[in-house]
Amino acid sequence: MCRLFIGAEPELWEPQTRSMRLYGVSTSVRLERFFWEVLEEVGRRDDLTLSQLVANLSRESAEAGT
Repeated sequence: MCRLFIGAEPELWEPQTRSMRLYGVSTSVRLERFFWEVLEEVGRRDDLTLSQLVANLSRESAEAGT
């Protein structure tokens, strides 16, 4: 697992802040570029915008009590 991180492009681990609306409220989320790329890929696969996907993840997490 460490080789994945050691061999990765440093740019993938640069933090990025994105603004989005969740439940009608404007907010900012800061994640490393790698995670944004994964979320965008999942959103495309599931035909969701990034805001929709993050809202779904937030709701499911709350429902699970985490």
